Amino acid sequence: MAEDATNTTSKVVPNGFMKDHPLSYRFPIATTHDTSRSGYHVPDIKAFLKEVEEATQCAFPNAGRSRYSAVYVLLLSWEEDDLEVTTEVDRLHRVFDKLYGFSADQWSIPSSDAHGELQDRLRAFTKTYGKEDALLIVYYGGHGYLDDFRQPIWLCSQKPGAASLKWYSHQVTLEETKSDVLILLDCCHAGGSSGDASKGTKEVIAACGFEAWAPGVGDHSFTKSLIDELQYLSTGPAFSASSLHSRVLDRLKHWNPVYNAEELSEPDRDGRFRDQERRKCPVYISLNKDTKRRSIEIVSRAALSHKLASVTAAGHADPLNGDVRDYQTKVTIAVQVESGQILRKQDLIAWIREIPLLAKSVKLEAVLESHSTLLLVSLPVAVWNLLYDDPACSFVGFTTSSNWLLNNAPTSDNEFEDKSHAPAEPGPRSDGPGIGEFFSQERLSSTVRGPDPASSSIMHSWQLSFDQIRVQEPRAAELLSLMAVLDRQGIPKALLCRDDDEKVEITTALGTLQAFSLIGREREGEIFKIHRLVHLSALQWLERQNQKLKWQEEALPLLSAKFPNGDFSTWETCALYLPHVLIIIDSLELGPSHANELGLLEKTANFLQSQGQYQAAERIIRLALKLYENAHGNEHSDTLRTMKILGEICNDRGKYDDAEELVQRVLESRERQLGRKHGLTLSAISSLARVLISKGKYQEAKDMLEQNVKFDSEVLGKEHTNTLKDMQDLAVAYCCLHRLNEAEELQVHVWEARKKALGEEHPNTLMSMASLAVAYRYLNRLSEAEALQLLVLEKRKKVLGAEHPDTLLSMSDIAVTYQLQNRLSKSENLQVLVLEKRKKVLGPKHPNTLSSMANLAATYKALNRWNEAEKLEVQVLTGREKALGPEHPDTLLSMANLVATYKTLNGAKKL
Repeated sequence: MAEDATNTTSKVVPNGFMKDHPLSYRFPIATTHDTSRSGYHVPDIKAFLKEVEEATQCAFPNAGRSRYSAVYVLLLSWEEDDLEVTTEVDRLHRVFDKLYGFSADQWSIPSSDAHGELQDRLRAFTKTYGKEDALLIVYYGGHGYLDDFRQPIWLCSQKPGAASLKWYSHQVTLEETKSDVLILLDCCHAGGSSGDASKGTKEVIAACGFEAWAPGVGDHSFTKSLIDELQYLSTGPAFSASSLHSRVLDRLKHWNPVYNAEELSEPDRDGRFRDQERRKCPVYISLNKDTKRRSIEIVSRAALSHKLASVTAAGHADPLNGDVRDYQTKVTIAVQVESGQILRKQDLIAWIREIPLLAKSVKLEAVLESHSTLLLVSLPVAVWNLLYDDPACSFVGFTTSSNWLLNNAPTSDNEFEDKSHAPAEPGPRSDGPGIGEFFSQERLSSTVRGPDPASSSIMHSWQLSFDQIRVQEPRAAELLSLMAVLDRQGIPKALLCRDDDEKVEITTALGTLQAFSLIGREREGEIFKIHRLVHLSALQWLERQNQKLKWQEEALPLLSAKFPNGDFSTWETCALYLPHVLIIIDSLELGPSHANELGLLEKTANFLQSQGQYQAAERIIRLALKLYENAHGNEHSDTLRTMKILGEICNDRGKYDDAEELVQRVLESRERQLGRKHGLTLSAISSLARVLISKGKYQEAKDMLEQNVKFDSEVLGKEHTNTLKDMQDLAVAYCCLHRLNEAEELQVHVWEARKKALGEEHPNTLMSMASLAVAYRYLNRLSEAEALQLLVLEKRKKVLGAEHPDTLLSMSDIAVTYQLQNRLSKSENLQVLVLEKRKKVLGPKHPNTLSSMANLAATYKALNRWNEAEKLEVQVLTGREKALGPEHPDTLLSMANLVATYKTLNGAKKL
């Protein structure tokens, strides 16, 4: 993803084809032209066209259903991330998770034992999910280079001695799994990957081939283009990996870079001037060693649920309805055909017409007589990817138009299509064409995504309509510009209204946009959506007019004013605004000029935390803290408040040392500035006590909380929210110290008070119920514990969702209760499920995930499956020593459990 000084040659040509000969050295400068392919010819032109047809069918599947029972995504980056890829990886995770409904997991490669850790992670990933009817997607964003043997190496930074790993040895793990696998690589020398897979379909889309560098994080990165294309395709029919590569290539090749003159005036480390071609060419690589033509097919859950994919009445995919024309960049190839096969151009055209699919994909640019017949043919990149390398077919270049010498202007019409039965194009109306008509035409998306959209008839017509709106209804044009920088779906009317807007004015403006078919109502009420092509076109127009940043800056204070504080009663509104907030936050480079909007970052982080999205919450609150520190210093109230939030999120993520350090700093500052009994100081003490409970320092936490409860009760009353919160935490500390009767008494009081004040389904009420159930379990009142736990689980699934960390905690609590009731089979099944979900949601090293492994090991021992228990207990002990430290009570308990297991296994092993 960043520039690398090493300059190497490539084994992969720009179209992604693997060449027959390995380039293990740099070729000398040729003293003559290469004519080595002139002796090769296509013996049977009809057979060649048939191959093109098969490649087209694979490239444009247009299936009405997914051929996979499940799709699992693993997103890899380094813990030591000097490229700051986290922002893009987070966005890619949201696309796979929210838009496509895939099971997506982010995992950071540790600097310590990177090779072994990644090996374990990939083996677990393929072992758990690697089934024949599943699709695995693995993404990597970070540094890369080639070693002396031309093999790809990943490394965490460009510092001397930086941690690294040999990717080619890990790729074998993915090649050997039964599943289809798509590998997405955004790193330098990414195209160095090659393979020898014999099972399933294995494909790679890489940011570059053997070029010295890949574009860094930003508007023109491979990952950014990948995200944009996946979003664009999320509501359409199935598409192939080859087609996805073609789209990303099309987007990146049409980037016209704006160079920095000062940067270009000096050569780089290789002595080259940087004004070379910067639009990197992503490559496509098939890792399969057989000759079976295939490509992975991807379709989102939304597209399936809304039945947007085109399917014929017989239930089979109809490739003729595919999105073949939705591309501008094509590949032109030279095909040498044995003499005598083609006597007239009309014969070739007739053959192509016999295969209608080719009429949409193949364009004959020229037929030249030579010592054999030479054809110049252009076809989609996605099709070219899937053609086998044939020395009779030579890559000429990427093209975006027909032959200019034969056409006055580029056209998307294809001379091979039989138009005798085609309906006439609708003529323009007297009052000018409505934009909705243009966006309904089949060729729209290919035209609008061209190298110069303003020159295309569709984009030109859209601009005419937009210009007409700007003159007749300026407020409508402003609304469309604002909507263009937001998420295109779920746009609330309240977000579009300014304080000085008259109701009639805003209603008229929205009505104008609806009349031009530019926007529509998403559902009953005041929620709007914008067609994806309109959204794309408007955004491109803003970019060309240098207006995009202006409207992003306009959106930020509107979102800041409208985004709620994150209380439970506002969650639905927060969820509606969240996609828009994340897009604006990721798009803008926030700084001192945005000081008034930093509260939006806090509110967003708080809401994400409440939804169990701790990693995303941490990223945003760290940004807020950095900006507050720069603006006000380390001791300002805003800085301390944000630091406390970060500490609490770190505690949720299992980063207990970081959490303690942050909250301790807040407490010291608050106590010095405000005194021991001030409400903000007491709040900091409460946060620190919760961290201490997580770290196993129960007695210290209890002492703090008892003082807080005393102060709170005297000043605020026993029913106050802060008092109940401290009572809740104190009850947990009592449980950990086995003062169970005191814990039960407090929990009952807190539950009853919260139920009265907040309602039975408020998350805080459910937390009290869950804690009371744990106290019942410690008191061996298992029936009462089970009944309460089942009730909490049902309500948490409804309120929080099935994969929220608190919901998983309820499932884990019930599984432990089942184990104590000797319902071991039921306990095991639930524990296995919780373990897998916690690995996905929290990560394999989170303390709660390790607790699930420990609970499952205990169940295995109860089932006399000692070897399985031992294996898990070793992992738990190792993980807890790293995450919690050797003196934590949970670590000591793990050590004792493992010792007992070894004794049972007749002392065959030593601790």
